[in-house]
Amino acid sequence: MLLVGCKLTTKDIENGYLSSYQNLTTHKDTNTGYHQRWVSREMTRKVSPFKPQAVYLAPVIYYPQLEQHQQIDYQAATKIQQYLDMRMKTIVSQYFPISTTKGKDVLVIEPAITAVKISLEDLSPLEVIPFRAVISAVNLSLGGRDRDVEIRLEAKIKNGFNDRLLATTVHGGQGLQIENSSEKLSLRHLTQLIESWCFAWDQQLKAYKRRLDENA
Repeated sequence: MLLVGCKLTTKDIENGYLSSYQNLTTHKDTNTGYHQRWVSREMTRKVSPFKPQAVYLAPVIYYPQLEQHQQIDYQAATKIQQYLDMRMKTIVSQYFPISTTKGKDVLVIEPAITAVKISLEDLSPLEVIPFRAVISAVNLSLGGRDRDVEIRLEAKIKNGFNDRLLATTVHGGQGLQIENSSEKLSLRHLTQLIESWCFAWDQQLKAYKRRLDENA
């Protein structure tokens, strides 16, 4: 009972990738996860909003650097990164040209996977749950038990000319369960969750582009 009471979710994490987490507001999500964001007035104002001509997508990174773990290896971690890179590029390219460089009139998106958790054991370098050694021992004794998968993606959105922060977003949620302590995390555990994020990104970009076109 004590150990269960100590459990935190990735929603509780503030690891410093974003400069501030206090200004985020929570929005409705169509899945079991969560979506938070902050948007500057420079992007939402009706008169002369920031109007990018192209978007520069930085590669998805792990922040902090992901540690090797018995249930996630670098091959799987790389596939997750590559899938996110591909899907984000596909969605953005429907509304804006993709730029290979930063610069004037370029919107910069810098995404990072900032937490990965399986069951009670944190897979990111962050010590989210206290008494890790005790909890790890409990997990080991329950090796055949299903394990929940949780992941969190944060993004900084900037002006490519002066690096000024224009918006921040946080998406998190649960993937498919891992059956036991020997099964490894793979892309298939997270595909459905990532696709729900993709739907949200598509709707937000569509609304943003429509607003810019109306303001033209």
